[in-house]
Amino acid sequence: MQLPERIGRYEVGRLIGTGAFSAVYQATDTRIGCEVAIKLLADHHSLDPDIRERFIAEARLLRRVNNPRVVRLYDLDETERLQPFLVMELVAGGNLAAVRAEAEGSSVAVGPADVMTVADEVTAALTALHEQRIVHRDLSPRNLLVRRGADTATPPRDRLIHPGDTIVLADLGLSKDLAASSGLTAAAGTDGFAAPEQRSAGVVDERADVYAASALLTWLALGRSDVDEPATAIRSAGWPEAFGAVLARGRSVDPAARPATIAAWHAAVRAALDPPPPAPAWQRSSARRWVAIAAAALLAGSAAGYGIAQLAGSDDPPATTVIQGDDGSLRAEHADGELVAAFGGPATLTVGERATFTADVAGAVSWLWLGAGGQVVPDEPRLAITPTSAGQLDLALVAIAADGTSVTASATLTVAG
Repeated sequence: MQLPERIGRYEVGRLIGTGAFSAVYQATDTRIGCEVAIKLLADHHSLDPDIRERFIAEARLLRRVNNPRVVRLYDLDETERLQPFLVMELVAGGNLAAVRAEAEGSSVAVGPADVMTVADEVTAALTALHEQRIVHRDLSPRNLLVRRGADTATPPRDRLIHPGDTIVLADLGLSKDLAASSGLTAAAGTDGFAAPEQRSAGVVDERADVYAASALLTWLALGRSDVDEPATAIRSAGWPEAFGAVLARGRSVDPAARPATIAAWHAAVRAALDPPPPAPAWQRSSARRWVAIAAAALLAGSAAGYGIAQLAGSDDPPATTVIQGDDGSLRAEHADGELVAAFGGPATLTVGERATFTADVAGAVSWLWLGAGGQVVPDEPRLAITPTSAGQLDLALVAIAADGTSVTASATLTVAG
């Protein structure tokens, strides 16, 4: 591939990487002398209106996100040959794949601190995207760049990522803007990291990035992501069994079985890699007793005419965040630190038709579904409801920590006749 001497006013220094539609170069801004990265759409794709628009759409998304954990966009321009190009910050630390390969060459082993740092950084980046209703769809080691800290020349020999470094998410070329369209999408993504629903035309949401994040940590811990049984492979490699269970759940084929948000996923990863000391037996027993007490209270309250809001605690339901998706889904979440109670399912139910809700709990030793008509279901990952009459239906999920503290996510559902 012949290296261009200039792209616009930028003097090209070297080729950084290539993709199916574009190439990325290190270049110098001749006006102010700073180093930048130039992403140039290939000449033979520049006149294709669909490809050209997708390329320009990446610039719009980068500008909209505008977060330090996502690569910074400086400008959008085009060459005399009508090739659009993006001018971005140059993240000189290399991508995560190269950093890991360099560490292996120097016999630096990847440890829990490295994995947790990557999980922290990736969560921060994906949260910035997901808050804007953007799904990245191509989270992989080559799209994660290491920005070295100001006082960091090289990372310590015993660490993959220096404490002063940050990880920057790049390449939004395959990202899906859910705020502008439905989640219907064509096949896309990097093999070994793309969620199953991305391998053919289908619907994606933020849980596709949860899958990719789980594959990324699998790759980081094992050196590869293409493992059929991540829980077994992780345990066999000497990592905590709970860590393997979190990654296996995050890589579930069914999106509904994954953590519903990257924040819930992150809390589960942190609990698995940095678990708190075991609670005393009396505390664990107390939490279990709380389930029985809550069940008895609900049954008694139902007979007296009390609602879920009163039984679960008057302060909890108003703190619940309820989000309704364009596809008719609903998610209710309440978090207090690392203790998270959340559930997802349909926003509207139909009389006589079965509806299933999925729990998404973190930091808890037990949880409890509180349903209509005095229904109490402890520690079940899913709750099935078949309404018998039209109107409204209250549903709550209580997550209980080892010390007996709890949070409650609740929502009022509509039942159509």
